[in-house]
Amino acid sequence: MKIKAHDLVGRALKRQGVDTAFFLMGGPMLGAMASCIDQGIRMIDVRHEQAAAFMAQAYARLRARPGVCMAASGPGAINLTTGLANALIDCAPVVALGGASPIGALGRGAFQEIDQVGIMRPVTKWAERVYDARRIPEMIDLAFRKAMAGKPGPVYLDMPGDVLHQEVEEDAIAWPAPHSEEVVGPPGAMPEAIARVIGLLREAERPIVLTGSGILYAQASRQLQEFVEAAGIPFYTTPQGRGVVPDDHEYSYPRMRSTALREADLVVVVGTRLNYVFGHGRPPRFAADARFVRIDIDPAEVSLGGNVAAGIVGDARIVLTQLVEALRGSNTPARYAAWRERLGTADRARIASGEEKLSNNQTPIHPLRLCKEVRDFMDREAIVVVDGQEILNYGRQSINTFFPGHRLNSGPFGTMGVGLPFGVGAKAARPDAQVIVLHGDGSFGLNAMELDTAVRLWMDSLTRDGKARNPVTTTIIGIMLRLVVWTMMLLSILANLGVNITAMVASLGVGGIAIALAVQTLLSDIFASLSIGIDKPFEIGDFVVFGEVAGTIEHIGLKTTRIRSLSGEQVVCANADLLKQILHNYKRMNTRRIVFKFGISYRTPSAKVREVSALVRRIIEGLENVKFDRAHFLSFDESQLTFEVVYIMQTSDYNKYMDVQQEINLALIDGLKELEVDFAHPTRRIEFIGGSFPELSVAGLAAGQADASPAREQAGPRLAPGR
Repeated sequence: MKIKAHDLVGRALKRQGVDTAFFLMGGPMLGAMASCIDQGIRMIDVRHEQAAAFMAQAYARLRARPGVCMAASGPGAINLTTGLANALIDCAPVVALGGASPIGALGRGAFQEIDQVGIMRPVTKWAERVYDARRIPEMIDLAFRKAMAGKPGPVYLDMPGDVLHQEVEEDAIAWPAPHSEEVVGPPGAMPEAIARVIGLLREAERPIVLTGSGILYAQASRQLQEFVEAAGIPFYTTPQGRGVVPDDHEYSYPRMRSTALREADLVVVVGTRLNYVFGHGRPPRFAADARFVRIDIDPAEVSLGGNVAAGIVGDARIVLTQLVEALRGSNTPARYAAWRERLGTADRARIASGEEKLSNNQTPIHPLRLCKEVRDFMDREAIVVVDGQEILNYGRQSINTFFPGHRLNSGPFGTMGVGLPFGVGAKAARPDAQVIVLHGDGSFGLNAMELDTAVRLWMDSLTRDGKARNPVTTTIIGIMLRLVVWTMMLLSILANLGVNITAMVASLGVGGIAIALAVQTLLSDIFASLSIGIDKPFEIGDFVVFGEVAGTIEHIGLKTTRIRSLSGEQVVCANADLLKQILHNYKRMNTRRIVFKFGISYRTPSAKVREVSALVRRIIEGLENVKFDRAHFLSFDESQLTFEVVYIMQTSDYNKYMDVQQEINLALIDGLKELEVDFAHPTRRIEFIGGSFPELSVAGLAAGQADASPAREQAGPRLAPGR
């Protein structure tokens, strides 16, 4: 059976685990891009190929695997070069695929003919062309391996049009075996090298750790933090490496960075280069007699910069694990307590003065104040992208990062315009994370049109299984945001042409108010629908309860929402009225906290009362999807000793909850029977005051037995039937 060569591109990328790619449509890559869509790969189309490469780089940093970008032939492919060069200097794995003019017309002046591979070689780790359509899967697999082998970096694969348009026999295609660390694992260190590092740590008095992005791709953040804590060493990172250990860790002293580097007698460098960021490891940035330990996957890096006392070529995750094991039982942290205290005391002293600068109230707003406001509202897990010149420095001083890969900037290549593309790539990689882009005005202009890409990506996030969760709201917001983007561009153009924008906007504002008053009812409905779309109190498919209504959301319209009730009928509610209700959304319940009570007889001895709580705990802990919280003897009630039990269902499924509660109830019956403890039964006491005791017949008592009670002869006899 024959298959089109361009269809092999999508299938090969899917086998590599690719779920997202960034591209700008064009020939001869149209079929290849379509095949990716057919394979379920999310294709994010951009406004400029440069941005596609930037987005792939951000994606790679967040996911610790190659990002993918694609472009058409000629200028399209060449437009990738700035982004690929930035990724090369940043050591970020990116796989770029570019269309090319036909091989069969090479040298004849074909459309867009140029030596793309020759152009790409200086800005990538590896660049090659596909000559045989049957080898497309093999070459794509090789590209991914090259991107991640040793020091990560970008690679480029040229795809000529006549190769992509061929038909090949499927049986003739050799699909490469998937890469596995079980077959070729990452390298570790020799025991002698580990012992050498441990010896240097014991000799040192003022050690520090320097680290960077290599920790991301080795996925060694946890191991780095374990090493820092086991050794008790202050740590510092490159600007893009921040977050590999949280910035607020107790061994982090960022305001004393220059002092720590200058006075350190031992510098452990893991997964980063000693480039200009660290003064190449030489005076005056470091002391002339400071010794260096280099741990890097790239042999060329290990011997560079500073006085290298120990060099290890190895994977950061493996080597750090070895060092932590070697440090077990050591008193190393206590050894450096004075060094940490000195740095920590000075660092804390600078916090107050720093906060005073951040709280500057001058007008216009100072960039540091802007950074403070961003810092104060951002989530701890937020991904922060900073792009520009001055704003980059201000952001570095004032905004912390707490998770690996969550800090992005142009890196050591200093490329302007990465901000918006990095933000889009980060959001594609981590859809649930808060992504904040801090742009300088100049850098913003370089890729400003990627605002449109961001709008489309956001609209895509409002869909589930290809269907809009709220089609009306999605459409309205999409149109409004596009209008905002294009209006900003138009106003900028008009301002540059000398138009008085202030007067024009003011007049539009007055007219807008008049229109709003005329259509306020319609606007009320639109805003209600927008509120549902933006705040998302519920979505299609959610089970909600409000008032006397309980059912599943079927449709969210401009004016009304339709709900399918439990009894089967459709309930239609006005959106404006619905937003005024207190609404319970059970679809978003991840767990259920269950509280129930039961009672045992007052005749139960205290020793056995104590055993009941332990019995309940054993019963609940023996069940699946259940977390025991507590079981206590709660109170003395009218006819029982009351126990209160709390447990957590690890699922929101109501039927599973009922199954579990039933099992608990049945197990309680059996368990209390084994303990010879009775459940309590309701009792009532009747008191007669004065007069003669009436003739009563009591169920279960023979005639005359009730009369035999001594209480019968008292003035105020009491009888407790059923006791």
